Amino acid sequence: MVTETDEVGAALDRVRQADPAVSVNLGELVVLGAACKVELLEQAQRDDQRRAELRERFLQRTRTGEGVDWDALVDVHERGWTHAADA
Repeated sequence: MVTETDEVGAALDRVRQADPAVSVNLGELVVLGAACKVELLEQAQRDDQRRAELRERFLQRTRTGEGVDWDALVDVHERGWTHAADA
């Protein structure tokens, strides 16, 4: 049983406004909403996994120095970071 709270009523109103001829079936809306929620959760998991992979890649590069321009790093350390407007 679904109680039509203000939030549920507003969601149903949005469906009705989109197409007044549409019959609002709460069961269908629950199924669609569940599918949407699963998509959001799966995307969040993919995002978390991607961030974990990027963190691991960063840590690996930090440990090994792979891809680090040591001369540029020393230069920035000694002279600071500058940006020429005409460059």
